[in-house]
Amino acid sequence: MQTPIEPGIFLPSLELWLDSRRVKPEGFISHAHSDHLASHHHVLATAETIALAAQRMKIKQAMPLSYGEPLERDDYTLTLYPAGHCLGAAQVAIDVHASGERIVYTGDLHLGHDLFGRPATPLACDTLIIDATFGHPAYVFPARASVIDDVCAWVRETLRNGEVPVVLAYSLGKGQEALHILLEAGFNVQVHESTYAMTAVYLQMGAKFPGRLQRWRGKREEGTVVLMPPHVRNRRETFALEPFRTLLLSGWAIDPSCKYRMRVDEALPLSDHCDWIQLNEYVERAQPQRIFTMFGPQHFSAHLRDKGMDAWPLEAHQAALF
Repeated sequence: MQTPIEPGIFLPSLELWLDSRRVKPEGFISHAHSDHLASHHHVLATAETIALAAQRMKIKQAMPLSYGEPLERDDYTLTLYPAGHCLGAAQVAIDVHASGERIVYTGDLHLGHDLFGRPATPLACDTLIIDATFGHPAYVFPARASVIDDVCAWVRETLRNGEVPVVLAYSLGKGQEALHILLEAGFNVQVHESTYAMTAVYLQMGAKFPGRLQRWRGKREEGTVVLMPPHVRNRRETFALEPFRTLLLSGWAIDPSCKYRMRVDEALPLSDHCDWIQLNEYVERAQPQRIFTMFGPQHFSAHLRDKGMDAWPLEAHQAALF
């Protein structure tokens, strides 16, 4: 394996790319967030990821794969499993025929409850490549039910004060989870165009919401919650919402300084990634012989080495490993 100067994982002995950001003859895409996408000539992904990715780029040719359905190749067998991150997100297990080795690449990962699909579980393997975005003991998320209660309480208080609650969440994944939470609590919600487009794909792929999908028309309406991606809030179009307050939903909200750095009125730790506890749980249950961590601080791999494991962070100029 190697991670060349360009982002992505390459398994040279298998000629297989995982989440490459540059166009390849063939590439596996774990999920449809833009930092994992490229318009490969042939895409391997779940049907949901292919449909969502098509909103962001041109799909030339694709092979939709179902969870648990093996794809047999001359040198390996590739099987996808739920990753719990967003609709269609997949871990990939690669069983190498010649050596009998099993390699698991998690992509972005969240264990446990998933509103729109099957929950992720740890996969037993020899080599584990794991997303460690929140790989530090400072990042232990509170119970999801508690965060949801805090979200709804903040929205109610903002409405009582005569202000428009603007909930900031990424257009794919977090946006749909936030929409489900708000609709289930009985709020009237309008969503920004980018979130609307992704949510429409969710509906096409069979996802259910406890209320109606409404597009935000750029106007202020009393009693309405507006849901939009974080990058939109500073645009001129949001001036129509004055007075309004902003709430960011992010795992980074564990850090008390987050709301000041992000220039929002409030931030709450609703995350679709594993926290410190879930990362450790995954490794303990997967029992890999060696571990490579991606993203996040290097603290997690150092922590695993302290426990006697062969664990190292992957970096942009990583040499070939196998």
